[in-house]
Amino acid sequence: MITIIGTHHQDFRENDLSIEERVKVDRFDRIFTEGFSKEGLRSLREMEAFGSGVEAVNRGPEPELMDEAETEVVYLDEGLSEELLNDLMKASRDQHEICDIYPFDGIEESLIKSNVSRRDYIDFFRDLRDMDYSEDHGFSDYAALSNEGFITLMADSAEQLDRPTDTWHFTDMDYSDEFIEGLEEHNIGFNDYVRVFGENRTEVQDRRDREWYRQIDEQIEEDERILLVAGIDHALDYEGTVRNLLEQDYDTSVSPFRRF
Repeated sequence: MITIIGTHHQDFRENDLSIEERVKVDRFDRIFTEGFSKEGLRSLREMEAFGSGVEAVNRGPEPELMDEAETEVVYLDEGLSEELLNDLMKASRDQHEICDIYPFDGIEESLIKSNVSRRDYIDFFRDLRDMDYSEDHGFSDYAALSNEGFITLMADSAEQLDRPTDTWHFTDMDYSDEFIEGLEEHNIGFNDYVRVFGENRTEVQDRRDREWYRQIDEQIEEDERILLVAGIDHALDYEGTVRNLLEQDYDTSVSPFRRF
């Protein structure tokens, strides 16, 4: 059995959450995790071939827990091919560039019309995903909210978008209560929100997941209890994710996002 834990790294950095609150690591025979061991990251930084991109790479979700685990820990990124590792370094370095996409002008008009459709709301989530919240990182946390919490998140998002700022380059908006009421009317829930955000994968991530899968497939033994810890984009059920690849060949139990 493979248990897959999806994480949102910012939760661990800012909210002092722990993987141990979701699963006890001691009960597993082996742990696979994205990222690098202390020694692996140190060695990577000593290799000139990978350039400045190494500085943007972190060790993965909750590395302190992995360091202290009595169970064997396999750091999947240390086993990547050199070509992919180099591309990952570049992607990690470049992802901090500010995105200049502001698609919100007029969207509230289509969302509160009487003929508004479920697709309009899904498109709203996609636009929300693509916007850069450089001021406060917005409301894109991958946390499994209650229905009430999800409604609050959408209301907060609408309120946030209504704030005129020079850096966001869009006009004042007038979100009515109809927008929030439409979530229930069109059966829009948190899973829709998470799935849309999970679509934002790159070719580098697809290759990374395939190489992760090969490492896991080559190393696990029959009847081993395996824990896989990776970012949320790797733990959602989409073609090409490591979760999707593993589910085709192994019994899996998936916890793609935390609950509170």
